[in-house]
Amino acid sequence: MVWEKRPNGGFENDYSKLMELVQALNSSASAYTDAVDQIVDVDQWMRVFATRHIVGDWDGYGYNRGKNQSAYKPVDGKWKMLLWDLDFSLGGGSDGPTTSMYNCDDPTISRMYQHPPFQRAYLRAWQDAVDGPLNLPAIRQQTSKVHGSFVRNGINAANPGAIVSWVTSRRNYLESELNSYAKVLTVTSNSGADFSSTSNFVALQGTAPVKIKTLLFNGIPMPVEWSASDRWRTSIPLVSGANPIVITGLDSYGNPIPDLSDTVTITYTGTSGNPADFLTINEIHYNPLEPDLGFVELHNRSTTQAFILDGFRFDGLGYTFPAGSTIQPGGFLVLASNPGVLSSKMPKGITVFDQFPGNLSNRGEVLTLIQSDPISGSDIIIDQVEYSDAFPWPAAADGTGPSLQLIDPSYDNRRPSHWFAAEGPSTPGTNKVLMDFEHPWKYNQSGNNLGVTWINPGYNDNAWPQGNGLLYLESAALPATKSTPLTGGPLTFYFRASMTLDSVPSGEFILNTILDDGAVIYINGTEALRLGMPTGVITSETTAQRTVGDASIEGPFIIPSRFFKQGANSIAVEVHQVNATSSDVVWGMRLQNQTLPTQSFSPGQPNSGTPGPMPLPPVWINEIFVDTASTPDTSWVEIYHAGESQFNLSGFHLSDDPAQLDKWAFPEGAILGPMGFGVVNLNQNPPPVGPGRIWNANLSLSSSRPHLILSYVQSEERVIVDAIRLENIPNAKSYGCYPDGNPVQRLVMLSSTFNSPNSIESSEIPVFISEWMALNNSTIQDPADGQYEDWFELVNTGSESIDLSGFHLSDDPANPRKFAIPTGVRILAGQALLIFADSQPEQFAAGGLVHTNFRLGSTNGESIVFADPSGNILDLVNFPPMAADVSMGRTGNTQDSPIAQLPIPTPGTLNNPENPVPSPRIQVSKGLTPDTLTLTWASVPSVNYQLLASSQILNPSWTAVESIKASSESTSLTVTPTAQIQFFILKVTP
Repeated sequence: MVWEKRPNGGFENDYSKLMELVQALNSSASAYTDAVDQIVDVDQWMRVFATRHIVGDWDGYGYNRGKNQSAYKPVDGKWKMLLWDLDFSLGGGSDGPTTSMYNCDDPTISRMYQHPPFQRAYLRAWQDAVDGPLNLPAIRQQTSKVHGSFVRNGINAANPGAIVSWVTSRRNYLESELNSYAKVLTVTSNSGADFSSTSNFVALQGTAPVKIKTLLFNGIPMPVEWSASDRWRTSIPLVSGANPIVITGLDSYGNPIPDLSDTVTITYTGTSGNPADFLTINEIHYNPLEPDLGFVELHNRSTTQAFILDGFRFDGLGYTFPAGSTIQPGGFLVLASNPGVLSSKMPKGITVFDQFPGNLSNRGEVLTLIQSDPISGSDIIIDQVEYSDAFPWPAAADGTGPSLQLIDPSYDNRRPSHWFAAEGPSTPGTNKVLMDFEHPWKYNQSGNNLGVTWINPGYNDNAWPQGNGLLYLESAALPATKSTPLTGGPLTFYFRASMTLDSVPSGEFILNTILDDGAVIYINGTEALRLGMPTGVITSETTAQRTVGDASIEGPFIIPSRFFKQGANSIAVEVHQVNATSSDVVWGMRLQNQTLPTQSFSPGQPNSGTPGPMPLPPVWINEIFVDTASTPDTSWVEIYHAGESQFNLSGFHLSDDPAQLDKWAFPEGAILGPMGFGVVNLNQNPPPVGPGRIWNANLSLSSSRPHLILSYVQSEERVIVDAIRLENIPNAKSYGCYPDGNPVQRLVMLSSTFNSPNSIESSEIPVFISEWMALNNSTIQDPADGQYEDWFELVNTGSESIDLSGFHLSDDPANPRKFAIPTGVRILAGQALLIFADSQPEQFAAGGLVHTNFRLGSTNGESIVFADPSGNILDLVNFPPMAADVSMGRTGNTQDSPIAQLPIPTPGTLNNPENPVPSPRIQVSKGLTPDTLTLTWASVPSVNYQLLASSQILNPSWTAVESIKASSESTSLTVTPTAQIQFFILKVTP
């Protein structure tokens, strides 16, 4: 095929999106559904193709021609198909009424018609046609009406009886075809009967009529795989005890379909896992090289437990998970700033779960996964990371292309040294299949107990028969070829295979299985994976812990490279049935070595696994006190050991220089007790000290040496254990973890806790939010850039200056720690502190005005939050929509003073509490003439009011219509609305 190149050099010559479409429609079977769904509006395509087939127009694309069709892709949408050149229809040169709906001369489109999830969309279009446009009374009425109109106007039109006859036959044909598909919604797992499970993630399957587009499980849409056009299967997460599950459906238009439902109760006999033990923030792409590639990846480390994420939220992303959100065992869940752009860069078959609002901060921020306890309503922190673009975080993640990737999902992701960012050029990835489901296996189905020696690489299995996978005793269709039949009877079946590696490749080993019911997998004599099996010793009499209906592809499961070796590798598998009378058994395995297309970022898949340090010991810089103004310097640092046994600090070092991490060594015998503390005096000339866990170091923090670094040697490499930057530490203030050993919650503390647990109990301070303006068009300029920005102010009504370092500001009461007030910011006694809410925190300079990382919302109103270092809210105001250059605030000098519109904005100075003017509320009534309106409001005598108007309510610029000084407690104006004057705002003016 050749496309003409346009002479203007514009976007018409960019065929990249078309090539992307071609690649998706021709992708491999495993990636096909997701690859097409990501970029094609499949339902819309199928309705267009079905329309042409229903009317019999063979002369078009998707039927018997490779022409007469148009497609387009919206900038932020999926590919759409246009119906064009519909010449032959309803018996007029068309195919006959019983012609197959699957006629097509393009194998790519034929594949779509036959692919079960896409075929369902195709069949729904048939059903909608049968129920709607092909309705015979309506067809007769419409054709008779049109024919009569032609005749009355002298047009010699043919009798429409032939069309009605053709449509009647076509409708009958379509109904008969649709009758071959399931007409009921039912669960077929365990023959539809209730059952129990020892796993909290259960495969469920059944049938569904084609009229159902969306299956609901207890009212929640769940991801469904269609093994045939009328057969579904999904995986359901369970909670302990009985789980009644009601399955219903929605049609193409999102409407519930009555009289179609089924119910099954699954009892989970195990204990639900704690998501905090398994869910981890695994990858962060905060400053991508290309626009709109930002994302955060959540990973479930458990290979057996699924987790329901209903009501979970991601503070820092401003995202709340919708109902029905789950993360599968071993699964990855990606939230992106722009899912479409990110999907175009990802391997096909890997999908973005959802979009989060806004963007990640390029300077670093706190990301917190939170679960709301449905009983107490309190928040539970599941996982929390505070990433940064500053040392010691990997520098390559800051705008050069790579993301931050956790070296190992089991590592503590609060430590910068546990993250890496791949540097260097991108390299093409590989996905090499080492064994596939058709791989040959030796097998033993004798039912004898083989003991434990059979798993060893040198075991003699020459007498065992051999057959290609899948090895099976199963009548149902399976997702790979059934090759070698097995004989029923044994509780346990044994399988052995070999594989040769020229060398142990880099990257991940990815294992998938097709299995019925449970298995233990050994690689080179060592157990590597259990599926559906209990813990403890496994014998030939051990039964599986789950029942599998029709086996499906499970995984991927990550197998560490340590299980493999250069040369011959032995794989031994024992497959166990749920009981001795089980009528089916299936075994097949695919093993792949996967390297990423590049080590730069890998959303939705295992991280690159770049070698890094082993897990670091639970030792932290817990508290630091810096007082460089005193003589001698009285600075000190507290080290905390979070373990439950004694810990020897010998071999650990402190340094104030990233280029020389071993400047000061802890002495031999430097011991910390369980949950113990130790203090190091940071003095150039340390004085002698007595016994105890107090040491002296010749280190000195200053503006030229802004780091304090704790490190030790691991495998002959020095690793940073923890680090603190001086810029976060106010002079003569303690700065530390709360609770002890939590680096994400490092805060300015109101008092020091030398060699003891940290405490951040707040004392009452006379600081509160005094005034704010959410739409500053002309009141005050930001001196940093000359712009008119949103602003608010804090006021200190006390008698002493107050250091606000480490206190917080926010526009979200659910996230009070959104913005930390920078070090060194003070508010003088009896003064107001002006703060610009302009989302430009980088404009802050020492001694200058504070700029927050959020704006104020004038259109819908918003909140302003002032919180202490621990996040306790000290003041909160909620304000309604605000007009341009109008401020609101306290009408007195106390925090409980009433809030009202202020007569004159006073940014940076105390409000005038005398004669506050309440916000005027306009009442509208008809004027004396039909084209006029009368506006009336409660007014304050001698106060000036100004009426502004606009043609659009969201217009940032409003036109002054009239000014008036009130002479009574009620004031009225008559106005004449026009195209330019439709919306009105009233404000108080000086």
